[in-house]
Amino acid sequence: MILDPHPLFAILGPTASGKSELSIKLCLKLAEEFGIECEIINCDSVQIYREMNIGTAKISKEEMCGIPHHLIDIVEPNESFSAGNFMEHGRRVIFEIRDRGKIPVLCGGTGFYFRSLVYGIFEGPGGDERIRDRLKHLCDRYGSKRLYRVLKKVDPIYSRKISENDRNRIIRALEVYFKEGKPISYFHNNFLPESIEGFKFFFYCLNPPRKMLYKKINDRVEKMFDNGLLDEVKSLLSRYPKNSKGFEAIGYREVIEFLDGNISLKDAINLVKKNTRHYAKRQLTWFRKEKDVRFLNFFGNENKALEEILEDFKGFYMKEGLTPSH
Repeated sequence: MILDPHPLFAILGPTASGKSELSIKLCLKLAEEFGIECEIINCDSVQIYREMNIGTAKISKEEMCGIPHHLIDIVEPNESFSAGNFMEHGRRVIFEIRDRGKIPVLCGGTGFYFRSLVYGIFEGPGGDERIRDRLKHLCDRYGSKRLYRVLKKVDPIYSRKISENDRNRIIRALEVYFKEGKPISYFHNNFLPESIEGFKFFFYCLNPPRKMLYKKINDRVEKMFDNGLLDEVKSLLSRYPKNSKGFEAIGYREVIEFLDGNISLKDAINLVKKNTRHYAKRQLTWFRKEKDVRFLNFFGNENKALEEILEDFKGFYMKEGLTPSH
């Protein structure tokens, strides 16, 4: 199969919008109509963790329909895995797929992972655990807004790019400043890797009606608890410490609050629903800022979503005078 430039697809969007289903349908359709094989690359920051299945709505082997999936179940819940790590792993997989004559399809909703993979990211110098622990303590005691005011003074450029409520990035930026004596924006400006090259981008973000999306989110959360989310978390806690990175994910942290006796089960379920809805809103806000992403106002299971993607794909290569060859 010869296509020049080589296609790179991305199916992005908020949680519960049907990204996995659309990605599978796209791969099957390209194989059926053009004889083109695809492989899917996970672009979700929680599905990288092993054994965290129910709370992440992780795709099953049966649902994969025989299509190879990458970057799922690659680290333990107590391991750290950054956007920089994802960029390194993901770019290697993308080029391996291309070199096999297949099409890579990114699928997920973690905007920071997507941006790092496609456009590059430099995370700055190594950390300092002592400084980071001190900053976390200050943030717990005084709140992220006070630390944000400090960040505005030492790194006004970076502070304008993040929210005063973005605890993790505020702490990271101040950690770099106090360790290196230079703001993190300095390292971003001088060491940012280049964008990925040699591909024709077909990037899409699902944007279904907000009320319908929120209902799907609520229904999905109910289903997660019905399917054994509590038991999954209990099992994980028997093997991994409570402060493991994976437990920061929505669904897991609320269940741990319940298991610790801090909230009722009903409150935990409602909190997961609310936090997931808020996260979906942030996901859409993020993808609206991505220059190469086209919004599709559908769920992934709607035929119109697939039709519009195929129309773009066929239109580009016909215009270029190229025909996919079996």
